[in-house]
Amino acid sequence: MAPQKMQQLDVSQTTFIAPPQNSNFRDNNQVRSQARSPPEPFPESWNFPSLRDCVDEYLMGASSNLSSVQQSQYAIEAGRVLEAPVIETAPFEYLYQPSQNVKGLSTAPLPTNLIEKEIDKLEELYNASIIPYHEYCDRRSELEAAKAHSSVVTIPHTDYSFSRGDDSFEDTSRNIRLFVSSTFRDMGDEREVLMKKVLPRLRALCKERGVFITSVDLRWGITSEQTDEGTTIDICMNEIDRCRPYFLCLLGNRYGWSQPLNGDGEVMLGADKLLQKTHEHSSLKYPWIKRYADRSVTELEVRHAVLNDSQSQTALNSIFFLRGSMTSTNVDPRLIKLKQEIMNDGFLNTNYYARASDLEQALYESLLAQIDIDFPAEAAPTPLQKERSAHQAFQDSRSRVYIGRQYYFDTINSHLSASDGRPIVVIGASGRGKSAFVCNWTKRYQRSHPSALCIAHYIGSTAASSDLGRMLQRIMNEIKEFYHLTQEVPQDFREVVDAFPRYLNEASHRGGMVLILDALNQLDEKNNAHDLKWLPRTLPDGIKLVVSTLPGTCDKIARQRGWKTMEIQALSQSERRTLVVEYMQIYGKTLTENYLEMIISAPQCENALFLRTLLEEIRVFGQFENLESKLSHYLTARTPPQLFALSFQRLTDDFGGLRKNLLKDVLSLLWVSRKGLTENELQEILSLPSAIWSPLFIAMSESIVSKSGYLTFFHDYMRQATKAMYLSSKRDVDQAREKLIAYFSTVADDSRKLEEVPYQLENCGKFSELSMFITTLSHFRELYKGESKFDLYRYWRLASEKNLSPSKRLFQSLPLNGASPSSPHPAKDLSIVASFLEDIGSYSDAETCAVAALNMAVSSKNKRLAANKRVKVGYIYRLAGKYAKAQPYYKEALKYMENDPEQDQRKLASAINSLAILSRLQGNYEKAEPLYEKALSIRRSLFGRVHEDVAESLNSLGCLNQDMGRYSISENYLLEAIEQRESLCGVGHPDVAMSLLNLGGLYLDWSKYSSAEVPYTRALTIYKSVYGESHPYVAKSLHSLAGLAQEMGEFDKAESLYRDTLKMRTTLLGADHPDLALTFNDYAVLLSRQEKLPEAIKVYEIARDIRKKVLGVRHPDYAQSLKNIASLYQDMKQYDRALPLFKEGLAITEQVFGPRHQDVATSLSNLAGLLQLQGKFGEASGHYERSLDILISLLGKDHADVALTLNDMAVLRYRQSKFSEAENLYLRALATYEKVFGETHHNVGDAAINVGLFYLSQQDMVNARKYFGKGKTVYLAVFGPTHEKMKRINTLEPRFA
Repeated sequence: MAPQKMQQLDVSQTTFIAPPQNSNFRDNNQVRSQARSPPEPFPESWNFPSLRDCVDEYLMGASSNLSSVQQSQYAIEAGRVLEAPVIETAPFEYLYQPSQNVKGLSTAPLPTNLIEKEIDKLEELYNASIIPYHEYCDRRSELEAAKAHSSVVTIPHTDYSFSRGDDSFEDTSRNIRLFVSSTFRDMGDEREVLMKKVLPRLRALCKERGVFITSVDLRWGITSEQTDEGTTIDICMNEIDRCRPYFLCLLGNRYGWSQPLNGDGEVMLGADKLLQKTHEHSSLKYPWIKRYADRSVTELEVRHAVLNDSQSQTALNSIFFLRGSMTSTNVDPRLIKLKQEIMNDGFLNTNYYARASDLEQALYESLLAQIDIDFPAEAAPTPLQKERSAHQAFQDSRSRVYIGRQYYFDTINSHLSASDGRPIVVIGASGRGKSAFVCNWTKRYQRSHPSALCIAHYIGSTAASSDLGRMLQRIMNEIKEFYHLTQEVPQDFREVVDAFPRYLNEASHRGGMVLILDALNQLDEKNNAHDLKWLPRTLPDGIKLVVSTLPGTCDKIARQRGWKTMEIQALSQSERRTLVVEYMQIYGKTLTENYLEMIISAPQCENALFLRTLLEEIRVFGQFENLESKLSHYLTARTPPQLFALSFQRLTDDFGGLRKNLLKDVLSLLWVSRKGLTENELQEILSLPSAIWSPLFIAMSESIVSKSGYLTFFHDYMRQATKAMYLSSKRDVDQAREKLIAYFSTVADDSRKLEEVPYQLENCGKFSELSMFITTLSHFRELYKGESKFDLYRYWRLASEKNLSPSKRLFQSLPLNGASPSSPHPAKDLSIVASFLEDIGSYSDAETCAVAALNMAVSSKNKRLAANKRVKVGYIYRLAGKYAKAQPYYKEALKYMENDPEQDQRKLASAINSLAILSRLQGNYEKAEPLYEKALSIRRSLFGRVHEDVAESLNSLGCLNQDMGRYSISENYLLEAIEQRESLCGVGHPDVAMSLLNLGGLYLDWSKYSSAEVPYTRALTIYKSVYGESHPYVAKSLHSLAGLAQEMGEFDKAESLYRDTLKMRTTLLGADHPDLALTFNDYAVLLSRQEKLPEAIKVYEIARDIRKKVLGVRHPDYAQSLKNIASLYQDMKQYDRALPLFKEGLAITEQVFGPRHQDVATSLSNLAGLLQLQGKFGEASGHYERSLDILISLLGKDHADVALTLNDMAVLRYRQSKFSEAENLYLRALATYEKVFGETHHNVGDAAINVGLFYLSQQDMVNARKYFGKGKTVYLAVFGPTHEKMKRINTLEPRFA
């Protein structure tokens, strides 16, 4: 039995990335530092300024006002200052001292970052010519030596959440926290307008711009406990600082909570004891409040936010709305004075209104105007920018306080500067600070390489970040944007994985990049993400990779690949001491030596996360006299999750009085949410007023972080603690999920609804509700967009596996008969659904939708739209193998497109190429060829002779001419395609490998086996270099080489290659995959050729069983497996076992394709061949005739399959002794082959030999010699004199003498 013909790659759309026009290739060595010559010496007669002032004057900016002579004098003195061994008042924060001083006493090394500050200032002095070159060199050497001795890097923490009395911090996030200041009793209507009318409108608008807006209104919900404790003003001041620079003040006729006035209008200080207590408590943190003991809380808010610094950014952004009289005797004179002060400030945005009903539009427009300034509509972030910002926010959150070793930084930098191209892996136990180190190293690298492409991806930082497909898409989009690539990033997961190495190659060609992947172990385990097979084993030049991971699978595979590893060690006691001292100093606190020793000697404090969490708990503990017992309590925890549990208990004790189960409810909702929740969402779900939420949020600022506006856990250990404390049962988890489902099902924000509701339904196991949700047309439409498409595939698969028939439900909501309320644009919706169904291989349903969309386009009289829809319908029919149905759609589309003067010529060429592919698949080569050539001509006229589209056409023409037996012409086309792709993409590009496989397949058909081995082997080498040793394309190349070895008779080699392919495909694709079935099938062919028939049947059956499981019993590939097994039984002369299999295969083929399909005709011929061997000539004849009728009606009389059937019928007639009919059929078969392939094709040679043998059997030696000679001539032309086929000819030739 002949092996299956090797499949050729004729891809209508390649994934090649075109180089950008006028791209600039960076030369990393282009910028070189130049040594500066030392300045000329000054005359000794010059007088110098005082020693103390030299450097200080320069650093304070005084040097700009000095003469050149004075600056020169300062330069000399600055050199002397730097040279001096002892300086009482130095301009630098620290100066390096050797590890051994003159008396031999050791000195502890300084933190490295402080030494780096010294270096920065030294550079500043030298660049301004303040110090001479030789002094700069000497001092720089000293500092570098100090740096080498330093073991600790301290990156100080700036807590903008608590200590922002100014606006120096530039918040780069897209979050708006709007503080609303108003009196309580007379502003209820205004707050209703703001909360129920203005803010919902603004949130919808902000959402479109990627901005989150949250209002903070502390006038409602302040508890009696908070009031009694005197913390009200503190809470307000803290929230104002956290909301900067957004402040809204609504003032009416009430002054607010303040000390009362007596009958003479004088303030009665101390009359309100609680308010006095509140003022005194707040003045400890805000001393300026002492001057305003007689003022209301509302006025204090206004002063803290705006009036204390009317030039601040908060003041410029603030909005005031004033209502009421300025002269009424019933109005507190302090309120009139406050309003007057606001009105007199010409810089403040002050507005006036009479009634609450007048407020809505004015307030909306004022807030919108500020939003337009800060977040203009035209600057709304793209999805890529949003994801990038989320990762940047995570990086910032991990860069607040960092204690680490300079060795870590030096190791990474040194490795990346090496040329071996190996990635480096940062490993270490959880909580040791891997992510903190990676974030801080990345920040340094980005700061020192501002023009380089540096992509930092922090896995687990966003909902999409842990999904392998989305991670790769994000990286590819970053490369595309940075290097201005034009090719679209694919959406299908397998295409994404295949394209990823190509994008790395493109980045390599254009200047390289540094890729940082933090927490590889947090990748979702689906799609075998942890095996790293998606990551090339060898990275292209210029691609630097830094990854971090916990010890485990990823770490093990990285070591196996030979990657360099660097372990983050546990903190030493000296490092712990440094961290404790530095951290507590940030908050102005110092621990006594005995407390310090308790901490640094505790073994669990070697974990950086544990230590930092412990210090945070100590920092907020207010009873110093009880600190020892508190420390002992916390040190009973042995792991970070245990410590977080104690921290949560402390928070519960602190805030439990505000509301029952407050902390539990908040943490539980965050735990079950998909990517976190916004402040506004949390408050609305739990009905939390700001006065209750804000204190808790402030207290948890080190535990909960905002990632692009969504609050989530700072570390996974907090998730573990939350799970253990509050979500120990499935019931608890499901109850939390139900709250999110109920809330998000009713929100107006569809994007959040689509993110959370189906995700929660999936995790609750509510698959029926999930099926209903995703098949609601409005939901489906949005889910099929962008990255959420991956989610839709998963949800659809889950619903299908539960037998919920999502396709049937979706069809019920489809507008098959025109527009409906749920589908105002029915043709568009139908096309979307058709594309989705096409993606999942549901061609019949896709066909229904595509045809309906086409009919609507035709009805609309939009001819251009109708043409595009026809191409779509034709494409779906082509994928389904319904070639005859596809053809008229392509032709009708082209009829319009070719006559449309405004037609996009590139799209036209693509449509022509698609019709050419269809004609080729039908075997209509004479129709396919001019179409391919026409597409090529258009592409050359558009792009010139060298372009990706041109290379595609050349490749297609090569495949076509191979099918037509024009091997030399095919070779020329394929070689030119390879040459173009090498020039466009580089010699190691996967597209080159694809054309090389085609060339190998050509040589295999041509029986030039030694020639075939070269391109096959080269393709394998390329795929391995790009994708690594194990990848589906590597397996494809091994499969091709196995087929070549089989044809060459090297059966042992072929068997080894097939086994390698089977092993690789099983590992990569799983035990149930169609590609694996194909390899088993071809391996069975090899076994049958070796006469190992029982083994071959077993292997064929494995292929059959895989296809049955994966594709089902109504699939053509399953039917083909049945026919393959039947053919083997036929070869074994076990006709009774072969017959039912042939019949079952025919029945399935007719079910799938209908009674008149090319595959049905082939099945009929197979069955007829068996019946012929059984002597059932009448039945065989009927099947042959039906097969011939189908083929001629579908393909025409001049087709290779028609010729093959004519030949088989001739054999039957010969066996029936109907020699005249046999002669006619043999001659018709030969004539048909000649029409299809021309005079020199191996099929023509075969047919001519058959005719010669027929005439030999009839003893007609004239015709016998004539046709035998013709066949021999063809063989010589096609194969040459030394080919195996010529040996057969030479063996037969004596019989014709």
